[in-house]
Amino acid sequence: MTVCHIVLESDCPLGDLTGDCRLDGADLKIFCNQWRVSESCARFDCADLNRDDKINLTDFYLGAKNWNRE
Repeated sequence: MTVCHIVLESDCPLGDLTGDCRLDGADLKIFCNQWRVSESCARFDCADLNRDDKINLTDFYLGAKNWNRE
């Protein structure tokens, strides 16, 4: 048996939920649709930025630090 662990690092800012390497209104729309959801997600568009299985103000703060950055 072989075990492989791959970590993909992105040059895109934390909070970029659309995958376009910008944090803008489109990302905010995705974030709002997931607001206060308590479920684990592994999708690239998951708004749980700190991976605590909650989408809340902590995640909003983490993303807001990168607003309009490319």
